[in-house]
Amino acid sequence: MRAADFVQSYFDAWSHGDARGVAEHLVKDGTYCDIPRNEQHSGDDLVANLTDFFAREHHSCQLIGEILSSDTTIAFQYRMSSEDTSVDDWFGAEFMSLNGDGAIKISDYYDPSNAVSQ
Repeated sequence: MRAADFVQSYFDAWSHGDARGVAEHLVKDGTYCDIPRNEQHSGDDLVANLTDFFAREHHSCQLIGEILSSDTTIAFQYRMSSEDTSVDDWFGAEFMSLNGDGAIKISDYYDPSNAVSQ
């Protein structure tokens, strides 16, 4: 798996409001960790959470800087931009622990004071 392709696919799912597409980046028993909100979501729980989020908000993700990767990890920074011009962009970083062709754990770090509420 190429890290750049994995991250681009992940961003595409976020930018298209595809909750299932985001969750499919996790392996079967994978976990998405929203660090600022101290929440953990399994695949099905993540789909439900993101479906609600995407129903309220339309946005796009953009890579900032380089993707750092090894055989078992990917790390990158991002900018999230809303189609709603009254909502400021926010910035974050994600760390993914890999297992085969998917992530066993995705940890999302961002400043919640600038993010829309999930």
